[in-house]
Amino acid sequence: MQLANEFRRRNPGATVLASLTAGTNALAFVEFRPGLTGIVESAPAGQSLKIDGLRGRTLSSVYSELSQLPAPPALLYAAGRTMEAPPARASKAPQVLKAHGVGAPPVSTPAKSEASPVHARHVVPDTVPEQSWFNSTYCNGAHICLEGWDWANSGNIWYDSYEVVTMVGSEGTVNADLQLYYWESGWSLFTGGWGFWAQFYNALNVPGQVLGVNVSGATAGATFASLSGAGGGTTVSMAVR
Repeated sequence: MQLANEFRRRNPGATVLASLTAGTNALAFVEFRPGLTGIVESAPAGQSLKIDGLRGRTLSSVYSELSQLPAPPALLYAAGRTMEAPPARASKAPQVLKAHGVGAPPVSTPAKSEASPVHARHVVPDTVPEQSWFNSTYCNGAHICLEGWDWANSGNIWYDSYEVVTMVGSEGTVNADLQLYYWESGWSLFTGGWGFWAQFYNALNVPGQVLGVNVSGATAGATFASLSGAGGGTTVSMAVR
């Protein structure tokens, strides 16, 4: 319930279709916007996500498997919708710009997936027990795997259905900010082509917590994930599968 309430507070334009708890894990079945649906799950670091063994299945089948109940009508309806296609002449999503830590100046050079570099005084992230667990659990076979300090950025995600998993090290003292964006675009006779990155999901990643976000119905190349604000001395991990 807490996960669902937090989702509603931070994502007022989205809809929680159903929610449940499974042991120490909390799950919310959501519609980010019409045709863009997913499952948000939180769990303690070291505890695998319940949806790990159910990837690729429909929202309704995952809900029924975990709850042992029929899926609510609202969930079935939302899962059957598709995103409205952009106009034929809508501008294409650009390559995501390079991410930076808090307070860093903006740059204009496009970059691929990356995380904050490891400084000489720090232990290499994947040697930290929590991050070693994350690496072995979520990075094997992942499209993208990032481990670093303070922030991580997926770059453009070239899949229409995928899962973003993030973790902030339990040594952290502040919550990090997880944001997912999609490319909103269009065309008109008066303005021509236009486009901008619009946030479709926002959550706090608490230190010592794993967050999983399954997304269905996206446009390949037109979404990206950003985790930031954990602090320069705090490890962060991100995988896209």
